[in-house]
Amino acid sequence: KIAGTSASLSAFSYEESVYATLRFDGLEEKSYGSENVIQIPLSVVFSAVESSGAECDRAEVSALYEGKELFVRTKFTDYDIIKIRCEVTAAVETKTFEAVVAR
Repeated sequence: KIAGTSASLSAFSYEESVYATLRFDGLEEKSYGSENVIQIPLSVVFSAVESSGAECDRAEVSALYEGKELFVRTKFTDYDIIKIRCEVTAAVETKTFEAVVAR
């Protein structure tokens, strides 16, 4: 959980590229009310990890979470990438997610 909601990271390989998606669930309207506007700035740093355990590439993405389902995506050239690590900062909270690349 981060920013008051559940989040999950997934990654897959397709035609020489690795695609990574960080998904944030939407909040139920009753939990924040239709009048209240949520705007949480997100900083998402995706790191590609190769089989030796070393980071071989990185991508930083900014997004704005507004209480609705949100997908933050990136793509890497596949240099034998085995997993994606993702560090998410939402306001003052930071969490790290990891996902093994599906082949």
